[in-house]
Amino acid sequence: DDEGLPASELGTQVHQLLAGAVVADPDTEALRLADNFRNSALGRRAAKATRLEREFDFLMVVDGLVIRGQVDLWFEDAAELVIVDYKTDAVNLAEAHRRALYYALQLRLYGMAVEQLAGRAPDRAFLHFLRPNAVVEVDLGLSLIESPSQVAREFQEAQSSLQFSLNEGDHCHACPFFRDLCPATGG
Repeated sequence: DDEGLPASELGTQVHQLLAGAVVADPDTEALRLADNFRNSALGRRAAKATRLEREFDFLMVVDGLVIRGQVDLWFEDAAELVIVDYKTDAVNLAEAHRRALYYALQLRLYGMAVEQLAGRAPDRAFLHFLRPNAVVEVDLGLSLIESPSQVAREFQEAQSSLQFSLNEGDHCHACPFFRDLCPATGG
């Protein structure tokens, strides 16, 4: 949307609103997206939680790699310990489910951070794509292929050798260099 706020500013406003901060002159789209979460079943459940942390900063070490991040929301109620990550990506419902795959590792790392503080592993994790108002559950179980520890080791190896694999994604299709003289491939 070329007429609204830049995406990063919109995301910042939405996160501030959902954290309970006062936002001077908030954008109407930011208000609408924040309300999408607040009015959702997940948002109503979080509002009633016995323990709740918003914009939770963490710093942890995974296989010698220091990881810093911020969990949008985690809460505990009588039933479960839950992680929620808000996304303001401009996607439709079908795209939200595909995009969730890109964020799965991020939520697994958040799960590790929350476990260190809470003393137990989270039961569930959700991505709430606010534009299509779609909630997608993310499996927190470690896979043999993509565990946070394995990814941390691969990143350390890539950083040491300065050899990074190209992660081609949907964003590449809009690039004028796509499948031609891509600077990332050395072509």
